[in-house]
Amino acid sequence: MVIERDIFISPEVYEPHFVVGSESLETGKLERESVEGTQSRCEIGRIASPDNHGPVGDNYFASPDHDIYCAFDGVGTARDAQAAALAATKMQEAVEHHIEQVGGNLDHLSVEDMRSFLLRVVNRVQRGLKEMNKGKSLDQSYLTTMVLAAIHGENCFVVSVGDSPALLRKEDGGMEQVTVSHDSVRDHFERTKGFPKVIDEVDGGLDADKLSALRDAQAHMSPLLKNRITHMLGEDGPDIGFPFDVRMVKLQKGERLLLCSDGIPKELDDETMSRVLDPKFDLKRSTSKMMFESQRNDGDGEYHDDRVGMVIERT
Repeated sequence: MVIERDIFISPEVYEPHFVVGSESLETGKLERESVEGTQSRCEIGRIASPDNHGPVGDNYFASPDHDIYCAFDGVGTARDAQAAALAATKMQEAVEHHIEQVGGNLDHLSVEDMRSFLLRVVNRVQRGLKEMNKGKSLDQSYLTTMVLAAIHGENCFVVSVGDSPALLRKEDGGMEQVTVSHDSVRDHFERTKGFPKVIDEVDGGLDADKLSALRDAQAHMSPLLKNRITHMLGEDGPDIGFPFDVRMVKLQKGERLLLCSDGIPKELDDETMSRVLDPKFDLKRSTSKMMFESQRNDGDGEYHDDRVGMVIERT
């Protein structure tokens, strides 16, 4: 069974509109939403694990009239479902607040100003969750990973913390991971090999050789080190300088950007991912196929998992 909702925001609508996933989702059923922005369109798919008998641990947020999309994957050792849902709600509040501060429109912002806007938004979400976690034990805390994409002019900003990936399906069919996971391997590279604690492609460059070495090490990490996230929303940390990565891509027509739970690329290899995300298929078909195939493959793994996927393309 598929639960569908289509959302279209026309240029004549001036009140901000937001799309936020609910905390609950019927077990094993695909929730699907179609979102039409001003410069992009996005198909959202979310599915609850067949083993899940409570709230779903993954969530999403979209601001169609500002072309901002965000996926959250709640941390399983904490209140994952509540954390992901809270983060999505707080993201709406943060976007509303900061959109108003810049006059209700982002078009006039420079690249540097857009970066600052996005960092103010995500830092507000981080502070809100951190405040709620004061005095709580780990298993009672609200902790979640996050990956956000914002289409702004010819640029696509990607902001992330944790291990929820952004994957670019190029026009030639190649797959490129945009985000760099905050995991124990990266932590080791930061402490011993000079890898930066924060990646910010607006404020500074990124050493391609160091990134390649880290990617290779992450691809071959010991199974004992997998799923060890070193940074996430809601953790105790500085109010200023929280380690959000900011990357930039040129999302061209004919390309697709996927924001998702880490479980999807774990279950689908690059060849399969490229095939299901091929633009010759419409967004609905691509997203549904990706969600169902990843869930089916998950049955061969150690556990079933909730998951969310947001497939974005330019219009």
